[in-house]
Amino acid sequence: AMQAYRIAHHLLVHGRRGLALVLQSRISEVFQVDIHPAATIGRGILMDHATGIVVGETAVIGNNCSILHDVTLGGTGKDEGDR
Repeated sequence: AMQAYRIAHHLLVHGRRGLALVLQSRISEVFQVDIHPAATIGRGILMDHATGIVVGETAVIGNNCSILHDVTLGGTGKDEGDR
């Protein structure tokens, strides 16, 4: 899921938003991990039993983090700017 996120993020950064979102949708369906391509994720991420992880487009995850299953990161959509 993280490798696919990195590909989708690369596509998004280089102006291929549609393709990035299609890839993200398929990854979510297959791996049950929903990571928005616009999220900022560092290196050394461990997703332990990654089922049910949701990372929104405003989420920022640093280096060397562990994320357990059934975790949602990101805003509610009600506020603007960094959350």
